Amino acid sequence: DRAARLEFDHRHDWARVQTTELANLDLLCDHHHDLKTYEGWQLVDGTGRRPMVPPSDTRHPNAATENGASSGTAADPPSAGSEPPAGTPPSMGDLVERLEQIRAREAERRARNSGQDSLFDTG
Repeated sequence: DRAARLEFDHRHDWARVQTTELANLDLLCDHHHDLKTYEGWQLVDGTGRRPMVPPSDTRHPNAATENGASSGTAADPPSAGSEPPAGTPPSMGDLVERLEQIRAREAERRARNSGQDSLFDTG
């Protein structure tokens, strides 16, 4: 096993939904991110390990249904103003705010302990 560089990928195209929320993000390696972005591949909805399928696969969210209409399940963004279901992870904005709070507390802690960190200070 080797470590892979992961990239955040919007499940619903950012250009259409204009938001970044944790519930709308997947982590993909460079290879799979490029397949999805440039070749039309899609992750199949579900939880855990979800298969990534090419546009020709019948499980692809944009594959035609039996009556010829597009199923569109994974490509459709959530409706505007809809409440996230219970258990939905916090939004990216909430996470950024939390990270800023943690960084501020850590900076305060370092300032308080600045003279105590050096056990071998000979000056």
